[in-house]
Parts: sequence; C-alpha cells; structure tokens
Amino acid sequence: MADINEILNSTESSGAYYDPSQDFDGIVPIGDYYAHICGLDVRKDVIVRGKFLADIYVPSFKVAKENATNDYGTNGEDVSGKAFVGRELKAKGFFRFKNPDKAKYPQLSDSQGSNKRYMEFVESAGVKVSEDKDGKYRLPEIREDDIYGKPVIAKVIHDKWTNDDGEEKASPKVLSVFSWAEGKREMIDVPF
Repeated sequence: MADINEILNSTESSGAYYDPSQDFDGIVPIGDYYAHICGLDVRKDVIVRGKFLADIYVPSFKVAKENATNDYGTNGEDVSGKAFVGRELKAKGFFRFKNPDKAKYPQLSDSQGSNKRYMEFVESAGVKVSEDKDGKYRLPEIREDDIYGKPVIAKVIHDKWTNDDGEEKASPKVLSVFSWAEGKREMIDVPF
C-alpha cells in the first residue's frame, strides 16, 4: 500500500483535474444558449383554462459545447459558459391548440390563433410548416425522432415557484427557441 508521500509526489492524475472555470453550483443564468434537442414529452388533448383543447410539447435541450467561449452574468459576476456545457434544460411547453370536435367537447372553443409559439418552435427545429391558399399554416404533429439532436438557440428564463414550505424558488426553463443556422444536428446519448 502506498504512503501519503508517494501519492502526493505522483505525477499521474488518472484523468482527474479541477477546472475553476467550470466551478458553479447555481442555476443556469438567464440568457441565450446554443443547444441540441435531446428529448420530447407530449401531453395530448389537454383542456386549457376550461376553454380550449391543446397538445403540449415539452422538449429538453442539452447545452452545446459552443457556449464554452461565452460568459453569462449571474449575481453581478460573469460565469464561463463552460460551466453549463452538457446541462439539460426543459422548456416551459409549447401549446398546439386544436379545433375541438364539438361532439366530444361541446364546451370548448377554437384558439388556433394562439399557435404562433408552437409554429416558431417547430420551424426553429427545422420542421417545415406549409401555408395554404387562405394564408393559414398547417402545423404538423411532431415526434421526438423528428427533432432529436437538432441545433437551436434556447432562450432561458427563471421560472419562479413556491415550494411546500412557502419558500420562493426558481428553475431555469427554455421560453422560446430560435434557429441556429451554423449548428449541426448532433446525435446525443442515443436513446436505444
């Protein structure tokens, strides 16, 4: 068994280092991040505010290595983007409002004019949206494999909430996404 002097004098690090630029234990700061879509949860036929019918799409994003050269402000200090590379973030959710079947949902109304955020989300993820002759856009239902690994710029906010003890907390959430023109699709942690 090695004594403490042998261990301290050893030059072998076995691949373990400390990188102060990645030392951050807070929540991801507000800002825009290069990211890749790494998951998608879909909740179908949700009644919203007792008035509308929607499918809710909640994608997950993995912060891309391209953020390593950026600095993000938090508590009056700049933090290197290296600290956030590889972190996973969830979206608040993108609502795809549908025209409800009146036989099944007689009390619900149409709210398809509220689908702008969903349309921007799918277009930013590279999914084509077609316009019909009446100027309406056909919004496709998407699956995880349609958008998995697609590059986007994710706008992160702090979503405030109150825990069971009455303490105010905040979680980083992706509010909206934008096209990342130079980004390349990346197959991250293939889910099978």
